[in-house]
Amino acid sequence: MKRPLLALALSLAALLAYGADFGAALGLSPKVSEDGFSISMGLTPWLSSIPAGGAGADTELYLSAALTLSYKDDAWSFGFAPRRFDILLKPAAGTSIRIGRQNYADSAGMIASGLYDGFSLNSSWGSARLSLASLYAGLLDKNGSTVVMSGADLSERADTSVYFAPPRALMAASLSFPGTVTYFVDAIAQFDARGSGALNSQYLSMGLRGSSADALSYELALVNGFVEEEGEVFSYSLAGKTSVSWLPPGPAKDRLYGSLRYASGELGFLSPYLSVNAIPQGQVFAPRLAGLFVTQAGYDTRLSAYLSAELQSSAFLRSNEGGPADSGLDPSSDSLWLGFEVYGALRWAPYSDLNILFGSGLFVPGAAFLETEPLRWLAALSIVLAM
Repeated sequence: MKRPLLALALSLAALLAYGADFGAALGLSPKVSEDGFSISMGLTPWLSSIPAGGAGADTELYLSAALTLSYKDDAWSFGFAPRRFDILLKPAAGTSIRIGRQNYADSAGMIASGLYDGFSLNSSWGSARLSLASLYAGLLDKNGSTVVMSGADLSERADTSVYFAPPRALMAASLSFPGTVTYFVDAIAQFDARGSGALNSQYLSMGLRGSSADALSYELALVNGFVEEEGEVFSYSLAGKTSVSWLPPGPAKDRLYGSLRYASGELGFLSPYLSVNAIPQGQVFAPRLAGLFVTQAGYDTRLSAYLSAELQSSAFLRSNEGGPADSGLDPSSDSLWLGFEVYGALRWAPYSDLNILFGSGLFVPGAAFLETEPLRWLAALSIVLAM
C-alpha cells in the first residue's frame, strides 16, 4: 500500500513544480443511416504542464487518454486507450523537439495523418523551415488508427485477438519556405516491420499554398508514390489536389470553397495510389484516395454569433482498374461514374465549452454500382462538452 501512495505523492510533487492545467472532454455521438443506428460516448481527460514561472519555459508535457462506450450492430463495446502524450522541448529559439505519441500529417495531406509514436523536430534554417520525424504505428490501438495498406493489415483489423495497429514505421523530412506563397517538399519512407510479405512505400511530394489580399486562398500539391511489395513488381503512382477558398466581402464571414483531388489507378505505367493512412474522401460515401477523381464545392456561413451552417456537394469518378473497393459495385460495369453526394451541417456553440454539430447527407450511387444498390444516407449528432 505504501508504494502506490509514495508514487502518487511523488507525482503530485512533480506537478507542483510545474504549472499544470487539466480537464476533460465529454462526447456523445448518435448516428442513424441505411445500415442502422449506432452511438458512441467518450470521455477524454487531459493534462498539460509547463515549468512553474511561465514565460520562457522550454519544456511542455501533455497527457491524454480516451474511454469509449459504443453501440453498433446490436452490440455494446467498451474501450480505453492512451491518446496523445508527449514532451515538447525548445532547446533554442525557432527549434522544437517533440517526443512521444503525437499527431502527424504530411504537408500535402494525402499520405499520412493521425497519431503516431516517436520523435519529431522542427527548426528554422535561414528563410526555410525544416521538419524531421521518426514515427511508429504498431503500438497504437488498432481501433484508433487508420493505417491500412495491405491484406495483412485488413486481416489483423478483423482479428479480435489483435489489439495493436499494423507494425509500420515512418521516416519523414519536410522543407518549406514560408511567405505570401509557401512552398514545400516532403520525402517520406514507410517500412513494414513484418518478417515476411512486407509492403514498403516511399513518397515524394511538392506543393504550394498562399493567399491574396482579396480574401482568396489556394493550394496545389502533387505526390509521387512508390510501392515495394515482397514478391511483386515495383510500382509507381501519382496523386494530386488543388483547392481554392474565397471569403466574400461583408459582415457575415461567409466562405465559398472548391477542390479537385485525383489518385491514379491501373493505367499504363501507373499503379493504384496507396497512402499510409486511409483518408476518407466523403461524408456518406467515404472511399480512400485510390483510382479516384473527386470534385467538391461548398459554402459555409455564420448565421449568428453562435450558429453556423455549411452545405457541400461532391462528385466521384473511378479509374478503369484499381479504383476504390465497395461491396455495392457492379463487377460487370465498366462505367467510371460512382455517384454524387450532398451533405449539410449546422454547428451551434452557445458557450465556449459546448459545441453541438448536426450533420446529414445523401449519396446517390452512379452507373458503376449495382442497379439494386439503394441510396445511402446518414444523420448524425455530435455533442462535445469541455470541462
